[in-house]
Amino acid sequence: FPSHDSQFSIGTINTHFIRLIQQGKLSLLEVMPQERIAFLDDCFESINGSTLTEIKEQIGDAATWEEIKLYQAGKRGES
Repeated sequence: FPSHDSQFSIGTINTHFIRLIQQGKLSLLEVMPQERIAFLDDCFESINGSTLTEIKEQIGDAATWEEIKLYQAGKRGES
């Protein structure tokens, strides 16, 4: 069993996922279900050109900050 000191927070894990996605070593589909990606596709298209804060305000609790950041990293990697 890992020691208490080696446990990571969800935020830390997501930060590593984002970095790996940006480096092309991990795909968004490997860390997020297709249904969530499709939902976020719709949200980002309808709120085109907004900041992440504005998008989060519009989406509310329907998506977490972590999902929004992962999604953004994955979509930037596609362009």
